[in-house]
Amino acid sequence: MAKQIGAAICIMKITVALALAIIFTVCAKIGQSRFFSDQAHHFQMLRAPNDIRADGADTMEIFETIKHIKEGDAQRWFAAWEKRVT
Repeated sequence: MAKQIGAAICIMKITVALALAIIFTVCAKIGQSRFFSDQAHHFQMLRAPNDIRADGADTMEIFETIKHIKEGDAQRWFAAWEKRVT
């Protein structure tokens, strides 16, 4: 049982690492080092892939969602993620 749990944790860590690698590769290709100039939004965006392993949004859903968020607009941030859930 412990081996199965250890293997599942390892797979989750690899999934998150791959998602972050994809995210940073996309940023580099479009010439940006950040998703948002607003520090809070940028930080929360970097946290989003952590939820992939807990049946959160997948990588493409994350990108689709952030396309609809206006820089510095907290209400739009919450609305975009809420829309993704429903």
